[in-house]
Amino acid sequence: MRHVAALATLVFVSGLCRADLLVSRGNLGVDRYTDNGVFVGNFIAPGSGGLVNSRGVAIAPNGNVLVGDVVSFMPGSASRILQYSPTGAFISVFSSDPAADFPFSLVIGPNGNLFVDSAGNVSNVAELNSATGAVINPNFTTDDPMHPLGGPQYMSFGNNNVLYLTDIAGRFFRHDATTGAHISTSLYDNPEGVAFGPDNFVYLAQNLSNNVLRIAPLSPDSPTTVIPMGAFTGFPHDLKFGPNGDLYLSTTDAIFRFDVSGANGVLVNSFGDGGEFFTFFQPVPEPAAVALVATGLLGLLVVRRRRG
Repeated sequence: MRHVAALATLVFVSGLCRADLLVSRGNLGVDRYTDNGVFVGNFIAPGSGGLVNSRGVAIAPNGNVLVGDVVSFMPGSASRILQYSPTGAFISVFSSDPAADFPFSLVIGPNGNLFVDSAGNVSNVAELNSATGAVINPNFTTDDPMHPLGGPQYMSFGNNNVLYLTDIAGRFFRHDATTGAHISTSLYDNPEGVAFGPDNFVYLAQNLSNNVLRIAPLSPDSPTTVIPMGAFTGFPHDLKFGPNGDLYLSTTDAIFRFDVSGANGVLVNSFGDGGEFFTFFQPVPEPAAVALVATGLLGLLVVRRRRG
């Protein structure tokens, strides 16, 4: 019984340490992979809840999955954010507010609210209540007068109270993460995904140069190349650090996983058929694993009673 209890504890702890990837694939829905690249299946099928063109993906504080849906890229299209359960079942239309049109990147901010890159006519970052979908602030970020936001794409909050943001017009912005006030604007080579790393550096994927830059937070115009052209195939999109510390990059071809702990990124593996936006989420335990944990806990109680 002690061995069963120990095994159950191991299953439980290992489940907490791993995190699956949810990858949006446009009109193909949202796919799911383990963090080491094993394809689990189509997590949200095309058409589920009316899903047409999946974009940004985020995990709400209550565990539900939020997916941006761009029905059409024509002005005035009925874009919205849809809400699904942790198992992929459709729950509701989370938001269809015009302040969150063309919902590209979806990110839960440090304050627990949902931030949306609205790349349509409004071209803004909207702040929404992550439980209800109600708009809190339709224009969270303050524009740079010389370089107004031209269709926000990707964003990442740093632990230094800075929001990092890229736009379709090819700029890289820094904003105050609390007030949204503009801090700086830098011009890069069609920047896409941006991620704040555990090493306190910012990582930026460039579409035309097909590389990833490492940038000191206080020196946004002095980057170094950590992943060079040729280290991956396809055009880069989203960029995020996993709980394991590795940097994941989605491209038009695959998902690439790099160890960037050194001066140069080292490819760990690549998997899948590509995608655009993605996020990490704690997988729902399998029934067998839950039963094993319950058996192990029961065993621990029995052992303790016998010892007592």
